[in-house]
Order: sequence, then structure tokens, then C-alpha cells
Amino acid sequence: HEFVLTDRDTALLVSYVPVRKNLGSVKGRKKGVAVDSVAQELELSTGRVIFEWHSIDHIALSDTNAPRPVGGAPFDY
Repeated sequence: HEFVLTDRDTALLVSYVPVRKNLGSVKGRKKGVAVDSVAQELELSTGRVIFEWHSIDHIALSDTNAPRPVGGAPFDY
């Protein structure tokens, strides 16, 4: 969705990846799916990932203003 070239010959990008997750903390399915926001910095000459950060590892699903997950749709917290 997002892509920016830097003056360091790298690219910054953000993507959204569905991951299996227990959504019980937000009154959802125990075998649910949440949307993980992933930020990466890639070295342009090699394509090597030099930095990667996952929101799901740092932000609790319950730290949201999003409505409760409904059905089997991925929860975009």
C-alpha cells in the first residue's frame, strides 16, 4: 500500500498481512484472523530486508477503537 524511496538507496514499505490469532480478548473467535501491519526497509541493490516491524508483536488487539470482530472477517484492529 505504501512505498517510498529514500536517499540511502532503500525503500520503505507498509503491508497488511492476515495472521491466525486468538481474538478472545476482543470478544471474537478463538481461532480468528487479525490484520498485522508490517513495516519494512529494503536495500534496493539486493532486495534484502534491513528492518522489519510487526504491529501484532507490539500492540495488543484490545488497544483499539475498532468495533468487535464479526463473523470470520479478518479483524483490522
